[in-house]
Amino acid sequence: MNSLNPPATHIHLLFQSLGGSVGDGICLYNFFQALTIDLTLYNVGAVQSIATIAYLGAKKRKTSAYAVFGLHRTHSSPQFATASRLQAATELMTIDDKRTEAILRKHLRLTDKHWSQLNLIELALTGEEAVSVGLADEVAEFSPPKGAKIYAL
Repeated sequence: MNSLNPPATHIHLLFQSLGGSVGDGICLYNFFQALTIDLTLYNVGAVQSIATIAYLGAKKRKTSAYAVFGLHRTHSSPQFATASRLQAATELMTIDDKRTEAILRKHLRLTDKHWSQLNLIELALTGEEAVSVGLADEVAEFSPPKGAKIYAL
């Protein structure tokens, strides 16, 4: 190991995402959970959809006062679908909803009103609301330690 570049012991990661596929988000959640070094994720704008599940994988989670979180149930476009494809998509969406709901219930203290909103269309949370339900640990702006190297990925 080069003494000029000691191994990292804590990563401060600015996190911004509108989401993606359920499998990718759960993979990232599991990866963040398994990290053997400290990881602090910062929502500095918007963390939405499956990215919110990935965000929950970090042991330390901070959110900007101006950030938002968005959650919704799994969805799929029925365009060009056959009856059998619709049935298969419904089964997969049901499985994905069960996986993401299990993670949400493990980490969050959502009210019945929150669950109703999530089931109807979408649940949006401000930074303050995210802290109140356990999604984020605190409202804090992105603040890596002074002198830390900054990388853009």
